[in-house]
Amino acid sequence: MAFRNKSDAILKHNPDLLILQECSKADIENSTALFKHWVGNNKHKGLGVLGFNDHNFRIAENYNENIHWAIPVESDTVDVLAMWAHKDAGQTYVEGLLNALNHYDSLLRKENGIFIGDMNNNVRWDHKTKKEWQWATYVEELRKLDKHSVWHKTKGEEHGLESVSTLFWYRQPERGYHIDYVFGSESLIEKARIEIGAHEDWLMHSDHVPLLLDVSPLKTDTIN
Repeated sequence: MAFRNKSDAILKHNPDLLILQECSKADIENSTALFKHWVGNNKHKGLGVLGFNDHNFRIAENYNENIHWAIPVESDTVDVLAMWAHKDAGQTYVEGLLNALNHYDSLLRKENGIFIGDMNNNVRWDHKTKKEWQWATYVEELRKLDKHSVWHKTKGEEHGLESVSTLFWYRQPERGYHIDYVFGSESLIEKARIEIGAHEDWLMHSDHVPLLLDVSPLKTDTIN
Protein backbone atom coordinates (compact mmCIF):
# COMPACT_ATOMS: atom_id res chain seq x y z
CA MET A 1 0.00 0.00 0.00
CA ALA A 2 1.33 3.45 -0.94
CA PHE A 3 2.50 5.75 1.84
CA ARG A 4 -0.21 8.27 1.03
CA ASN A 5 -2.84 5.62 1.83
CA LYS A 6 -1.43 4.79 5.25
CA SER A 7 0.09 8.14 6.23
CA ASP A 8 -2.62 8.86 8.82
CA ALA A 9 -1.79 5.65 10.70
CA ILE A 10 1.91 6.49 10.58
CA LEU A 11 1.84 10.21 11.33
CA LYS A 12 -0.37 9.82 14.39
CA HIS A 13 2.83 8.70 16.15
CA ASN A 14 4.15 12.25 15.59
CA PRO A 15 7.65 11.20 14.45
CA ASP A 16 10.53 13.62 14.23
CA LEU A 17 12.19 11.50 11.57
CA LEU A 18 10.43 8.99 9.36
CA ILE A 19 12.26 6.41 7.26
CA LEU A 20 10.23 4.76 4.52
CA GLN A 21 11.23 1.81 2.37
CA GLU A 22 9.31 0.94 -0.80
CA CYS A 23 7.78 4.43 -1.06
CA SER A 24 7.20 6.43 -4.22
CA LYS A 25 9.13 9.54 -5.18
CA ALA A 26 5.84 11.46 -5.47
CA ASP A 27 4.80 10.60 -1.91
CA ILE A 28 8.02 12.11 -0.58
CA GLU A 29 7.95 15.15 -2.86
CA ASN A 30 4.32 15.88 -1.97
CA SER A 31 4.90 15.65 1.77
CA THR A 32 4.62 18.78 3.89
CA ALA A 33 7.63 17.68 5.98
CA LEU A 34 10.32 20.31 6.55
CA PHE A 35 13.01 17.88 5.36
CA LYS A 36 12.61 15.26 2.63
CA HIS A 37 14.89 13.13 0.52
CA TRP A 38 14.27 10.15 -1.77
CA VAL A 39 16.52 7.73 -3.68
CA GLY A 40 15.68 4.93 -6.08
CA ASN A 41 15.75 3.70 -9.66
CA ASN A 42 11.99 3.15 -9.82
CA LYS A 43 9.86 6.23 -9.11
CA HIS A 44 7.20 4.02 -7.54
CA LYS A 45 9.47 2.17 -5.11
CA GLY A 46 12.45 3.74 -3.36
CA LEU A 47 13.86 4.84 -0.01
CA GLY A 48 12.60 8.06 1.51
CA VAL A 49 13.29 10.10 4.63
CA LEU A 50 10.99 12.76 6.06
CA GLY A 51 12.00 15.12 8.87
CA PHE A 52 9.54 17.02 11.03
CA ASN A 53 9.88 19.64 13.79
CA ASP A 54 12.86 21.90 14.31
CA HIS A 55 15.93 19.63 14.33
CA ASN A 56 17.78 21.13 11.34
CA PHE A 57 17.86 17.86 9.38
CA ARG A 58 20.25 17.92 6.43
CA ILE A 59 22.05 15.52 4.08
CA ALA A 60 25.58 14.75 5.27
CA GLU A 61 28.41 16.36 3.31
CA ASN A 62 29.95 12.98 2.43
CA TYR A 63 26.74 11.73 0.79
CA ASN A 64 27.64 9.39 -2.07
CA GLU A 65 24.93 8.70 -4.64
CA ASN A 66 26.88 5.69 -5.87
CA ILE A 67 26.18 3.91 -2.60
CA HIS A 68 22.63 3.05 -3.46
CA TRP A 69 19.81 2.78 -0.96
CA ALA A 70 21.56 4.68 1.84
CA ILE A 71 20.70 8.20 3.01
CA PRO A 72 22.97 9.88 5.61
CA VAL A 73 21.13 12.53 7.61
CA GLU A 74 22.68 14.93 10.12
CA SER A 75 20.82 17.07 12.64
CA ASP A 76 21.28 19.08 15.82
CA THR A 77 20.33 16.02 17.91
CA VAL A 78 21.32 12.73 16.26
CA ASP A 79 22.86 11.63 12.97
CA VAL A 80 21.14 8.82 11.08
CA LEU A 81 22.12 6.47 8.29
CA ALA A 82 18.87 5.27 6.73
CA MET A 83 19.15 2.03 4.76
CA TRP A 84 17.22 -0.34 2.55
CA ALA A 85 19.46 -3.31 1.78
CA HIS A 86 19.51 -4.47 -1.84
CA LYS A 87 21.35 -6.99 -3.96
CA ASP A 88 22.83 -4.47 -6.39
CA ALA A 89 24.91 -5.73 -9.33
CA GLY A 90 24.94 -9.30 -8.12
CA GLN A 91 26.08 -8.40 -4.61
CA THR A 92 24.73 -10.05 -1.49
CA TYR A 93 22.75 -7.91 0.93
CA VAL A 94 25.73 -7.81 3.30
CA GLU A 95 28.15 -6.71 0.54
CA GLY A 96 25.98 -3.67 -0.11
CA LEU A 97 25.68 -2.98 3.60
CA LEU A 98 29.46 -3.21 4.03
CA ASN A 99 29.92 -0.60 1.29
CA ALA A 100 27.67 1.76 3.24
CA LEU A 101 29.41 0.96 6.53
CA ASN A 102 32.85 1.66 5.09
CA HIS A 103 31.91 4.95 3.44
CA TYR A 104 29.83 6.31 6.32
CA ASP A 105 32.25 5.07 8.97
CA SER A 106 32.67 8.58 10.46
CA LEU A 107 28.91 8.99 10.98
CA LEU A 108 28.53 5.56 12.52
CA ARG A 109 31.43 6.14 14.91
CA LYS A 110 29.62 9.08 16.50
CA GLU A 111 28.09 8.46 19.91
CA ASN A 112 24.80 9.89 18.63
CA GLY A 113 24.98 8.05 15.28
CA ILE A 114 22.09 5.70 14.44
CA PHE A 115 21.92 3.06 11.72
CA ILE A 116 18.35 2.13 10.89
CA GLY A 117 16.29 0.42 8.23
CA ASP A 118 15.28 -2.72 6.38
CA MET A 119 18.43 -4.85 6.28
CA ASN A 120 16.77 -7.87 4.63
CA ASN A 121 18.81 -10.18 6.83
CA ASN A 122 18.94 -12.39 9.91
CA VAL A 123 21.49 -14.88 11.26
CA ARG A 124 19.00 -17.70 10.70
CA TRP A 125 19.99 -17.58 7.00
CA ASP A 126 23.75 -17.34 7.57
CA HIS A 127 24.30 -21.03 6.80
CA LYS A 128 23.36 -20.31 3.19
CA THR A 129 26.28 -17.99 2.47
CA LYS A 130 30.02 -17.50 2.99
CA LYS A 131 31.16 -16.31 6.40
CA GLU A 132 32.32 -12.92 5.08
CA TRP A 133 28.80 -12.19 3.80
CA GLN A 134 26.90 -13.48 6.83
CA TRP A 135 24.71 -11.25 8.96
CA ALA A 136 26.60 -12.31 12.10
CA THR A 137 29.80 -11.01 10.50
CA TYR A 138 28.15 -7.66 9.76
CA VAL A 139 26.75 -7.38 13.29
CA GLU A 140 30.29 -7.93 14.60
CA GLU A 141 31.65 -5.17 12.34
CA LEU A 142 29.01 -2.82 13.73
CA ARG A 143 29.93 -3.84 17.28
CA LYS A 144 33.50 -2.70 16.60
CA LEU A 145 32.01 0.76 15.93
CA ASP A 146 30.05 0.59 19.21
CA LYS A 147 26.83 0.01 17.30
CA HIS A 148 24.46 -2.57 18.74
CA SER A 149 20.90 -3.56 17.89
CA VAL A 150 18.65 -1.50 20.14
CA TRP A 151 15.98 -4.21 20.13
CA HIS A 152 18.31 -7.05 21.07
CA LYS A 153 20.19 -5.01 23.66
CA THR A 154 17.13 -3.66 25.47
CA LYS A 155 15.10 -6.88 25.27
CA GLY A 156 17.99 -9.22 26.12
CA GLU A 157 17.45 -11.32 22.99
CA GLU A 158 19.96 -13.09 20.76
CA HIS A 159 20.12 -12.55 17.02
CA GLY A 160 18.11 -15.28 15.31
CA LEU A 161 15.98 -15.90 18.40
CA GLU A 162 13.79 -12.80 18.25
CA SER A 163 10.42 -12.95 19.97
CA VAL A 164 8.85 -10.43 17.58
CA SER A 165 8.94 -10.29 13.77
CA THR A 166 9.12 -7.21 11.55
CA LEU A 167 8.23 -8.81 8.19
CA PHE A 168 5.35 -11.19 7.50
CA TRP A 169 5.75 -13.07 4.22
CA TYR A 170 2.68 -12.50 2.06
CA ARG A 171 1.15 -10.86 5.16
CA GLN A 172 0.79 -14.24 6.85
CA PRO A 173 1.15 -13.93 10.67
CA GLU A 174 2.65 -17.42 10.92
CA ARG A 175 5.47 -16.55 8.47
CA GLY A 176 7.26 -13.82 10.38
CA TYR A 177 10.92 -12.76 10.20
CA HIS A 178 13.00 -10.15 12.01
CA ILE A 179 14.85 -8.20 9.29
CA ASP A 180 14.45 -4.53 10.31
CA TYR A 181 16.91 -3.06 12.78
CA VAL A 182 18.08 0.01 14.68
CA PHE A 183 21.73 0.14 15.75
CA GLY A 184 23.08 2.65 18.25
CA SER A 185 25.91 3.18 20.72
CA GLU A 186 25.83 1.77 24.26
CA SER A 187 25.29 5.25 25.71
CA LEU A 188 22.49 6.06 23.26
CA ILE A 189 20.74 2.75 23.98
CA GLU A 190 20.68 3.61 27.69
CA LYS A 191 18.25 6.45 26.93
CA ALA A 192 16.34 4.72 24.13
CA ARG A 193 12.97 3.00 24.00
CA ILE A 194 11.98 0.82 21.07
CA GLU A 195 8.72 -0.79 20.04
CA ILE A 196 7.70 -2.99 17.13
CA GLY A 197 4.18 -2.54 15.82
CA ALA A 198 1.68 -5.37 16.28
CA HIS A 199 0.94 -7.27 13.09
CA GLU A 200 -2.77 -7.18 13.94
CA ASP A 201 -2.65 -3.39 13.50
CA TRP A 202 -0.40 -3.16 10.45
CA LEU A 203 -0.82 -6.08 8.06
CA MET A 204 -3.78 -4.29 6.49
CA HIS A 205 -1.26 -1.64 5.41
CA SER A 206 1.94 -3.57 4.66
CA ASP A 207 3.82 -6.85 5.00
CA HIS A 208 6.20 -5.02 7.37
CA VAL A 209 5.40 -3.55 10.77
CA PRO A 210 7.06 -0.35 12.03
CA LEU A 211 9.99 0.04 14.37
CA LEU A 212 9.40 2.98 16.68
CA LEU A 213 12.47 4.42 18.36
CA ASP A 214 12.33 7.09 21.04
CA VAL A 215 15.64 8.69 21.98
CA SER A 216 15.01 11.81 24.00
CA PRO A 217 14.60 14.40 22.60
CA LEU A 218 14.16 12.77 19.16
CA LYS A 219 11.56 10.24 18.03
CA THR A 220 12.59 8.22 14.98
CA ASP A 221 10.24 5.84 13.21
CA THR A 222 11.10 3.41 10.48
CA ILE A 223 8.04 2.36 8.53
CA ASN A 224 8.43 -0.25 5.80
